[in-house]
Amino acid sequence: MDIHGEFSLEEDAFGQKCTHHILLYPEMCFVGDKVGSNISQKGDEHGGGGQMYIVEGGATPKKRCSVKDHHFTGMGRTFLTGDLVMFVVILAGVVEVFNIETGIDVFADALND
Repeated sequence: MDIHGEFSLEEDAFGQKCTHHILLYPEMCFVGDKVGSNISQKGDEHGGGGQMYIVEGGATPKKRCSVKDHHFTGMGRTFLTGDLVMFVVILAGVVEVFNIETGIDVFADALND
């Protein structure tokens, strides 16, 4: 593929050269990747990208933040066409919270048909 995403000869290829030609049924194959993180903000030096805060002289600005470790993993799956298949979020925890696990919003308005 060239820089515009069009099929090209190998000498005109952009980035890492692809040796396989998968254009017949790209919707029949999907790919994915995972990323893990922790929502704890403890130790974040510049939360907010270096945001400045106004406080009285000699004081250190303090913000409330999460300091407990809460780990999660996100896994995105897409077809080779680029269309999203699904995104899975795995939460680490010891207590089952069904409305979080199922994605049900108990405060949502009921749908009337």
